[in-house]
Amino acid sequence: MDWSYELIIVEMCVVLVGRFLATFGLIGLLKLCKYENGNAKRITCKELLFIWYAGLIRGAIAFGLVLRIDYDVPNRDVIVTTCLTLVVFTTIFFGSTVGVLGKCLFPEPESDDTAAVEVTGDGEGSMSSFNENESSLSSQVRQPLMHYNEKKELEAGSDHPTATKESKKRTCGDYVRRFDELIMRPLLIHKYEANKEERVRDFYDLYQAEGNAVRKLYETAKTKKAEESERGSAHHGGFSEKKDE
Repeated sequence: MDWSYELIIVEMCVVLVGRFLATFGLIGLLKLCKYENGNAKRITCKELLFIWYAGLIRGAIAFGLVLRIDYDVPNRDVIVTTCLTLVVFTTIFFGSTVGVLGKCLFPEPESDDTAAVEVTGDGEGSMSSFNENESSLSSQVRQPLMHYNEKKELEAGSDHPTATKESKKRTCGDYVRRFDELIMRPLLIHKYEANKEERVRDFYDLYQAEGNAVRKLYETAKTKKAEESERGSAHHGGFSEKKDE
């Protein structure tokens, strides 16, 4: 099959530049439209760099689409070999180094296990520090579920003490989110429920607060169901024996 090293280099540059414009350019445009206005956590340059780098990996979809090209197309072999080279190179190189880049950009904070439980002079364990660590861990787990793109405008029409005039101003991002919620999601998602995410978050909060009680109720209901099933099978077995007699 024919090869073209010049085309491979050019296509690799196109992939790098195109991915850069799709990440930094698009997010920069959204920032100009005040997309992150009022959000405490914003996308950083490190996060954008990681998104750009991880998205450089080309996969089987690109190669599969290339194989569907008709054999009558001129220079088909060159297109196939170029795509295959890009898929193999990006998968091996970028796929093997994306983890290293993630560790360099987002180093894990050092945790002190000895500070989890403080021991008093009477020998009793003080759980105050442990509870603080548990609450911080819960907030870290909770945070990904509360993506700022999904944040409702609760302060705008409520009597929240932190509500300000700035939070009541509607930006371009607000209209985009409204358009997504009212038109795009019901159109593209099968059996879309507008309040489903809110119910999921409420259930998560309930489970975090009353997890042990919910687990006990589940175990009790499961035990009762098993007992009823055993009684039903025993009753059915006795009825069958009497019928045979």
